[in-house]
Amino acid sequence: MKYLVWIEVRKLRTHPLLLVPGWTGFFIKTRDNIVIIQSTIGYLDTLDSPATDLKTAYEVLRRGCEIKETLNLKGVACVFDQAFYTKGMEIFWKNKAQFEGLVMMMGGFHLLMTIMAIIGARFGDAGLKDVAVQSEVVADGSIDSVLNGKHYNRAIRLHKIMYEAPSQLLIQEFEHTLSENDMEIVRERKLQLEQLKLNLCYDELEKVLNIPQVQQWENLFQKYVDDLKQNGSDMAKFWLSYLELCELLLDLIFATRTGNWEMYLACIEAVIPWTFAYDRQNYSRYLMPFLDDMRSLPTAMPEVYDAFVAGHFSVQMSKNNPFGQNEADKTIENTINRDCRGVHWLQYEFCRNTKLGSKQL
Repeated sequence: MKYLVWIEVRKLRTHPLLLVPGWTGFFIKTRDNIVIIQSTIGYLDTLDSPATDLKTAYEVLRRGCEIKETLNLKGVACVFDQAFYTKGMEIFWKNKAQFEGLVMMMGGFHLLMTIMAIIGARFGDAGLKDVAVQSEVVADGSIDSVLNGKHYNRAIRLHKIMYEAPSQLLIQEFEHTLSENDMEIVRERKLQLEQLKLNLCYDELEKVLNIPQVQQWENLFQKYVDDLKQNGSDMAKFWLSYLELCELLLDLIFATRTGNWEMYLACIEAVIPWTFAYDRQNYSRYLMPFLDDMRSLPTAMPEVYDAFVAGHFSVQMSKNNPFGQNEADKTIENTINRDCRGVHWLQYEFCRNTKLGSKQL
């Protein structure tokens, strides 16, 4: 319902000088009650061996156990991309007793890229590619990488815009089908949304979501959409599935940024059928045991489960953004992987090696 409220507030024509931000900005403003606890990020030593080698995976898990024992922890979460996760699980399953206390996790950032690749495969040649290029949202030279999920930021921007535009048209068509009695609900709801537009904050958003007229409108809209899915044209059903996939994409981001563990697992469960349908073999093979492991955490590792429920499965990099928790694998991309490409990393390595007496860079 929050997404519909955002879309409706965005299209209000009252108070034209007040601009409502996009999806991310809207939830930053409406989470002003959140106490931000910034995560501490540190770098471990680099392993000078290929990631495709099983010996590398073994060494990573061994060091995870070493860290657990050194810090006297009951559990350590190890987050990998899908390719390394498969190597790590191959080692982990054969040596469970040795690596007891490790929680093997598949990174959410790479899962998001997979969802975007599925969306691109399903809708790219059905008109999504043409709309993105002709509307100049994405350049012609970048569109293939965007639809494949490789250009993350551009792809997320495209799908946010493409989710909002058809949703507004769908709401407009829905309201044309309402009776005069139901239109009274729409008018009352609009008045409440105007108040939210004047004061974008958590309290106003919760007030709007709990108003009976807003909930009645939501029920009527959901019935309209369900009827389209059953009795609408094949084209309508096809593009409604685009909105569903976009909502799944946004839900996964929302769950990560707000630290909502149960919502995160529900999104992973919803992704699994799509990985089978679009031949994402590795994800379809490993997401199921991964989800099963995460569902068993309350009994297998209750301390880790409590930490995840508290939102600590994602990383809060910013001290000012209440909607800014990131996936652990995305944090790696934004920190050590980015630093390794720059001159500052070489300067750091040179200074460190010089202090150690090494003459080689």
